[in-house]
Amino acid sequence: MKRKQSALTIATVSGIVCVAAAIFAAIGYLAVWLAEILIVLAFPVFVIALALWWSASEGVADIPFIGY
Repeated sequence: MKRKQSALTIATVSGIVCVAAAIFAAIGYLAVWLAEILIVLAFPVFVIALALWWSASEGVADIPFIGY
């Protein structure tokens, strides 16, 4: 449960960073180049954490290998 919850927390935080950067850049509170950097760095973390959360089991078993 702890690994699944940790992966969900990381996915949530990185997803919020992506959405907030896009919104703040659209409003004008954040420079577009800075928003682009934040999104480029946070989106892969979001995808990987979401895949780990999706594939993690509720039991004691380890997280399965995602692939290359």
